[in-house]
Formats: sequence, C-alpha cells, structure tokens
Amino acid sequence: MTLNHLDLDVVRLPVAATPAGADEELDFVLRRLAPFDVISFDIFETLLRRVGVFRPIDLFLTIGEKAGPLLGLSAAEFARLRMRGERDARCALEARRGHEVTLAEMYERMNALLPTLGRASVSHAALAEAQRIEQEVELEHLAPVPSVEPIYHWAVACGKRVVLVSDFYSSADFINEALSRNGYAGHERLFVSCDIDRTKHHGDLYAHVCEEMGVRPRQIAHLGDNPWSDGSRALQSGITHLRVGNPAGRLVGRWRIDWRNPSPQPSSAMFAAVADDLFGSGIAPREPEDLPVLQRVGRECLGPLLFGMAGWLHQEAQANETPALHFCSRDGLVMKRAFDLFCRRFGTKTESRYLMVSRQAIYRARAVSEPEAAAALFAQNWARLTPADALARWGLDPQEFAAEIRSAGFSSPQDVVAIGDRAGAGRFAKLFEACRAALQAANQAHADLFADYLAQKGVIGAQAVTLVDIGWHGSLQKGLGEVLRARGWSGHLAGRYLGLFLDRAALTGFDAAGYLFSLDGTVRAQALRKSPSLVELLHTAGHGSTAGYRRTPQGIVATCEERPDEERQHADAIGPIQEAALAFVEEMLANPRLGAGALDPADAFRGLDRLLGRPSPDEVEIIGRLRIAANYGATATSTALTDRSPEGYRLWNVG
Repeated sequence: MTLNHLDLDVVRLPVAATPAGADEELDFVLRRLAPFDVISFDIFETLLRRVGVFRPIDLFLTIGEKAGPLLGLSAAEFARLRMRGERDARCALEARRGHEVTLAEMYERMNALLPTLGRASVSHAALAEAQRIEQEVELEHLAPVPSVEPIYHWAVACGKRVVLVSDFYSSADFINEALSRNGYAGHERLFVSCDIDRTKHHGDLYAHVCEEMGVRPRQIAHLGDNPWSDGSRALQSGITHLRVGNPAGRLVGRWRIDWRNPSPQPSSAMFAAVADDLFGSGIAPREPEDLPVLQRVGRECLGPLLFGMAGWLHQEAQANETPALHFCSRDGLVMKRAFDLFCRRFGTKTESRYLMVSRQAIYRARAVSEPEAAAALFAQNWARLTPADALARWGLDPQEFAAEIRSAGFSSPQDVVAIGDRAGAGRFAKLFEACRAALQAANQAHADLFADYLAQKGVIGAQAVTLVDIGWHGSLQKGLGEVLRARGWSGHLAGRYLGLFLDRAALTGFDAAGYLFSLDGTVRAQALRKSPSLVELLHTAGHGSTAGYRRTPQGIVATCEERPDEERQHADAIGPIQEAALAFVEEMLANPRLGAGALDPADAFRGLDRLLGRPSPDEVEIIGRLRIAANYGATATSTALTDRSPEGYRLWNVG
C-alpha cells in the first residue's frame, strides 16, 4: 500500500472512526485518508472484482458460451472476435478524436468483422441480446474486494464526499446495478468514461471530477489499482493516490503466462486463486515469501497439479465408463484423495481403490513365473543396494545367510553397491545362486499371497483394469501385466500417469497415457527431468514401500518397509505440503461456477516448473534439505543433486 503525496505525520492525524475489528493495515489507511474531504474510488479491481476470473478477457470465453451462438461462433471464436472488436473500436477513436468507446460500438465492430470469419452479419436485435448477455455474465461474477469494501463504508459513514470514477465501456446504469447488487450505496457521484468521453487514462477525467464536485485536487484521495490511470495520471492532476493491489500481472511474470490470449475457465480460476495466495489483493498485498515455504509449495506447486490430474482422470473415466481406478502406492495415495474430492463435487460411477503394490512385490512374483529372469530381477533398479537389503526385500533374514553373503565376496551384509558397479553386480549374482532355493520358496509363498491380494482388490477377475501412478516408464504396469498373464488373466490393463518418458515405439500397443506428457523430449518432459525425484517425493505417502503381504482374519494386507527417517520427514514436511495442496483443491472445487472440464496440463505444471527451474532462496534452504530416498528416480539423471549417500541424496547445494 502506497500513499503518494506529501509525507504526513500519522501520529498527529485525527483518529478515524474505524470499523469494529479493523486490522492494523486498515486502521493505518483510514488514518491517512482522514484529512481528505473527498474519497474517490476506482470500480473494477478496486471496489469490485470478478470472482474466480484471473483477467477480464478470460470472461469472454464464458460470455461466448452463451452469446457466441447468436453470432454463429464458438466460445473461442467469440472471445477472439470480442478482443478484436474492442481493439478496432479503440483504433477508430482517433478518427473521431474521442477518448472512450462504448460496448455498443465494440459490438458494431464485431458485426462488421463477422464476414471475415465466413459468417454473415447479424441483426441489431441479436447484437443487443449478446450485449445483454455480456453484462449479465459480468454482474454474476462481480463481488466486493474484501480489504477495500470497509474503506468505502467507513468513508460514507464518516460523511466524506464519496465519488466513483471508472474508465469503462458500459454506462453508469450498468455500474450502478453492479454496485447495488454488492451493497455499495451512499456515494455522491459516479463518473464513467464512456458516458462523458473523458478518461483517467488520458487525465482529463480528473479535472472534470474536480470541476463537477467544486473541489481542488488536493482535497481528493483516489484509490485504484492501475499504476498509470489511477496512479500517475492522478498525481499529475494533483490528486493523492492510494494504490490498490492487483495480483494478476505479477503472476503472469512469475509463471510466464501468455497474457495475450484468454485463459479457459478452469485455468483462469486456478490462476486467480494462486495470485491471491502469493500476492494478496486490495490494500492487503503480500510477497510469496510471506507464505511459509511448505504451505507455498503445497498451494502453488502441488495443488494445481493435483487439481489438474484429478480433473483429467475424472474426464477420462467418464468418457471410457471406467468402473474403477486403482491408484498405486505410494505416489497414488495423494492423487486418490484429490480424485475423491473431484468426484464428490461432480459425481462419478467410477470407484477409486488404493492398490498396495511396488516394483519389489512384482519382481518377486515374476521370479516365480519367470525363473530365468529371477537373477536379473534380484538386484534390479536400485541406485544403492546392500546384500542385507536385497535379501530382506525378497523375504529372507540376512542374519541367517551370513555365510552366503561372505562367500559371494561381500565383506559384510551392509556393503553398498552402486548402480553401474559391474563387480558389485557380479557379487549379487553369486549371492542369488547361493540362496536360490530359499529365495524360490519365499517367492512362491509371496506370489500366491500377491495373487490373492489382487483378486481381493478386484484386479484378477476384472475384464479391464486401469492403474494410476506417477510415471515415468510404465515399468510397474508392464511388470504387473506379466504377473497377471502368468496367472491366466486375459483382461486389458491400462495405465494413466502424471507423465511418461517414452518414445512413440514404446507406446505402440501399450495402453498408457500421461496427463502432463506421454512422450519424452517434449517441453514439459524436459522441464520435469530437472528433478523427477522431487516430484515423486512431493507425492509420496507416509507409509513405507510395499515389502510383501500377510493373511489376516479381515483379509490380505500389505506389509511395508519401516523407514523411520522417511516417516519423520513425511510428518514434518511432505505431509504438510500435501495437506496444503489438498486444501487448495478443495477450495477450487467450492467454486459453484467451476465446470468438470480438465485443467490445461501446461497451466497445471506452471507452479511446479517454477519450483524446479527457479526456486527462491528459502525454498532451496527448506526443500533442498529434504532427503530423497535412494531408489527414487534410479534411472533418471537430475541436474540438481548433491550429498549422495546409501540412504539417499538431497536436492540443490545448500551448503
């Protein structure tokens, strides 16, 4: 908040009659405004804002859904023509030496341009109806700016002369209706540029206000959000300016949003929510760093991603009449929670199930049906592995096989072998042969339990199954398919992912698709490759990886690896990030105007892309100290990894 005028000693100012419960910021503003006789307000983005709309041009798509058919246009065609019609009408101002256009003039230009789109011009009645629809949609979306509304009511209650000054193309009748609907009453005058052909932008409207009100410029304090028309032009006229925050422009820069084209409704609503989170609005602006890092990462980065993924899954499931989605542990749990929120809002015939499964559980089952592959599967896909871990993950107690470990060439059960270590791989091959019989027996029992668990979860027995996982190569889907076929299952297995690092050949005959991307090498795939491990970490559940299964009176349940450090990190950091993200999803879904359409994946990814490529210092400090489990992203290369160890590694070099 900035008051651009002579420095004033706030302590000596009269105490304003502040509303009950007014916060410190509001009290400060009212003290600064108290000496002025006239309080002037801009209208849009100052007193009123379009709820759930990022920028005014975004609303043209919503208007186009209703008004477009009157002109023979789709919503997108209408929005583009609406922007072009306004631009052409403003260009025509020069010919008549005017300063402001009217809504009617814009629609006349649109009508004249219709033949350029292969459409016939329409009747005046159709144009009038389209204008009426635009104004009605505007009215439906307008609501008070919370931090500015009490200033207006304070000014009226204090007996200030309140004037409203707007550069707008709809008449005072329309604006008075908008003000009345939102509880704004008691102002002395309303000046609208299109009614008097004077604008704040050109500066001549301020002189007109002073003349009409019979006051000097220094008696007026003007509140508005536009730095030029409400700020510079007011100051040039000798009027004090109180700047009101409008967060849209700052998010455009932070997220690199294309400002030239309107955003569809889900994207616009999401942008508006994030902009308010990061930058505030009205007289309560803030900086992103004012939000705690974990809350910021949840709401800016993970929340939009979960919201978009859930909408895409919902759309896919309804289109394909999918009876159930099986969300794979551990990354699938937070996705399932977001999907369930989406389904609660929009309804679905698709059941969501949480499938406790892991690569290790699949490898052990495959070792039974594919004994020739068992040796390779024994130590596959781990960035760091010890003989103790390898045996434990395949159901054996390392202490009972100490002799076999030594005979294979390991100095101890805790010897670490890194991926790519050929000598170490040879020692694991010897260890497998030494323990082959015991491993086969343990794996047979595991495979039988695993099959019963899959039947219990509705996988075996179903004609078609759709898995949901984070990605990146579809290996879990492929491995599970092998296990199911070995059990005689002949159904269809599909996979839906956050993203897939595959080429076109790998996708041939493989029913898999990614929300963000399905092909490697695309723009978003390249951006996410900066650290797929961090993306996985943000999605990880609080329980350990699935190690096996056991039979109980209530059915078969999964057993999980115990990782106290990971569990503590989840409780301290990952869990709070996920809860903030899910709260964001829930708030988005509370918007009654939100449709069930999926969010553009490019827009859902913007916050995460910013974190991966342009983290702030406090994010580097907090997120950079999180430890990434050693098996995350084992086959992916990050450009930002430091501090490697058998237990894992950390992101970014934080000193």
